[in-house]
Amino acid sequence: MPFDALGVALLSPGFAAIVFALSQAGGDGFGSTKVIVGLAVGVALFAAYTVHALRTSVTPLLDLRLFGSKGFSASVTTMFLLGGGLFSLLFLLPLYYQQVHGHSVLESGLLLAPLGLGTLVGMPIAGNLADKVGARRLVPTGALLIGLGALVFTGSGSGTSQVALTAAQFAAGFGMGLVGAPTMGSVYKTVPGESVAGATGAVFILNQIGASLRIAVVALILQGGGSHTAPTADSFSNAFWWPVAAAVVVCAAGLLLPGKPKPEPAAAETPEKTPAEVEPVTDHA
Repeated sequence: MPFDALGVALLSPGFAAIVFALSQAGGDGFGSTKVIVGLAVGVALFAAYTVHALRTSVTPLLDLRLFGSKGFSASVTTMFLLGGGLFSLLFLLPLYYQQVHGHSVLESGLLLAPLGLGTLVGMPIAGNLADKVGARRLVPTGALLIGLGALVFTGSGSGTSQVALTAAQFAAGFGMGLVGAPTMGSVYKTVPGESVAGATGAVFILNQIGASLRIAVVALILQGGGSHTAPTADSFSNAFWWPVAAAVVVCAAGLLLPGKPKPEPAAAETPEKTPAEVEPVTDHA
């Protein structure tokens, strides 16, 4: 398969420019020349890649034609937001525990364990249930758990019980486990066999891009939108609304994923003939 060098040259710098612009906006504001130039360059490169991807004769780095399938679009949207939700929580939670609750770096890292433990428990359960109940039920359920877990942190403060925060992290991690595996399985069901390789690559690309963009966004919120203020409990509460909003979109996108697989029809059995129906063998010797 020919390597899409032009696609890489357009798409990768485009996302890098957007992330750079958002990171600079946290310190200089959106009116900064660096931010405006970064956003303009990113949008221009995205537009150029779109034209290239729709016209190229080789397989593009990110095949935009695959988005014609609503199932694939829902899968990609889910993985894009899941990557953003996971990494934004991994970015926010340690800072939250240090800035709001006054924990040390080591303590903050250890307090993240319930999030990973929940994912560890949820993934094998989702793998076992995916073929029984379908992604259309598992993904919205997982998104609901992620949203509820993040919602607890939107109203938390220095006096919030650690038991409640731990339970919220475990619920969010468990929800991520329910979302990830069924969504990836749905990718293979919503595209033709010859497009599976490109679809898989597209999902992982957008998953990582979602992580980068969401971290840049929540960092911007924590910095007060460019006002150079130190993070406060209120700014953390505002930042935690982003995982909640992403969970709502994932819940809606999950309803477009494939449902419970239909059982394959049993092969028709040939009825056995009764002795009266068996034709006698005539010896012609």
